Amino acid sequence: MVPSAKRIIGRRENVSFPDLGISAAVAKIDTGAYTSSLHVSQIRSVFIDDIEHVRFVLEEDEFLKVNQTNLMCPVYRRTVIRNSFGQRELRFAIKTKIKIARRIFTTELTLADRSTMAYPVLLGRKLLRRGFLVDVTQVQVFPQ
Repeated sequence: MVPSAKRIIGRRENVSFPDLGISAAVAKIDTGAYTSSLHVSQIRSVFIDDIEHVRFVLEEDEFLKVNQTNLMCPVYRRTVIRNSFGQRELRFAIKTKIKIARRIFTTELTLADRSTMAYPVLLGRKLLRRGFLVDVTQVQVFPQ
C-alpha cells in the first residue's frame, strides 16, 4: 500500500465541523500543541441514561460561522491540558468530524474558553500527523 501524499497547509487554515454545525472557522495551526481545541462557553456536564454529555455554547464571530449555538455532545474523555499560560486545566474532550484541506477526519477536540485568543480553533499535532505539512508562509482565511 502506497502512503497518501501529505497535504501542505498554512499557519492558519479554513476548517469546518459539519457535526457541530460549524460551516466555517479559521484555525490556528500549532505544532507545539498536542491536542486540538475549540472555543466554547457555558460548559457543563449532564448525564443522560448514565452517559456523560457536555453542553456548551458556540459564539459566532468573524472567525467562526455557526448554524446553531447551543450544543450537547457525548463526552469522549476528560483530560488535563497545560494551557497557553502553563497552567494545568481539566477539560472535556469530544470526538467529531473536521473538514480541512478538502479532507474529512474524525478528530478529538477539547472544549475551552479561548475568548482571550485570536482564533476560536487550535489544531495540534495529534490531528496534523494524519497527513499534513505546515508551511508557515501560507495563510488561508475565509471567505474563500
